[in-house]
Amino acid sequence: MIIIIFTATITVEIDTSTLNEKLTIGDPFLFTVTITHPESLRALGPFFDSLPEIMILDQDHKIEFEKGIRKDIYQFKAAPFRVGTLMIPPIRSVVGIETLKTGPIWLRIRALAKGMKDIDEIYEPFPFPNYLPYIIAGIIITVGILAYLGRRFLLS
Repeated sequence: MIIIIFTATITVEIDTSTLNEKLTIGDPFLFTVTITHPESLRALGPFFDSLPEIMILDQDHKIEFEKGIRKDIYQFKAAPFRVGTLMIPPIRSVVGIETLKTGPIWLRIRALAKGMKDIDEIYEPFPFPNYLPYIIAGIIITVGILAYLGRRFLLS
């Protein structure tokens, strides 16, 4: 009797053809999660821990079969919305009773697209007092005083 043991695997790949020279805020990029497992087992996932600085724009799922092996291929279109080094956190999947996990993927995000000049510091708006309510109140009080004095002068 021959026993073949097959372990399930999960991989994550970044499609470098969708990346420009450097990724900037809002630039969409593609990454693919591939879950390979025996056809007889059911795969759940992929599950992300959290994606606080990356927004998933679109998702596509394909299934490929080859000699009792099933490949679930998930392609994600995502866009970063924070400058600096970002992490796609470990992605998990459950195959049968086994939990699979990828490593994190790090991305470097620039603020501006190529060819754009760097912007100056962004400052808080300058606080200025709003005198309009005082002006309106002053006008109303002045009109009231003038009306009172005018009426008193005309009646006397």
